[in-house]
Amino acid sequence: MTQYAALYDLPEGKREDYFRYTMMKHFESMWNLIGVPLKAGQPGGYDVLTASGMLGYLSVRETETGLEALEKLRQAAYDHGRGQATPCICAAR
Repeated sequence: MTQYAALYDLPEGKREDYFRYTMMKHFESMWNLIGVPLKAGQPGGYDVLTASGMLGYLSVRETETGLEALEKLRQAAYDHGRGQATPCICAAR
């Protein structure tokens, strides 16, 4: 969640490189194995942004949808944590 929050805090023009070099760099060997460069050789070319979109990942360009999904994930994590902690707190009393 932290990386996605940082991604959406960036100006729109910096998000693609953040996604490539911060979020996808860890998987560079996998991308290389399947022939996908982190950055296309020419604008609009095939790269990790295109491939991840083909795999069903949300595009970094879809800011509104991404922010909505991030907020739902945060809420779900909070709710889950609260649901797990409440019985423990009550049992400790």
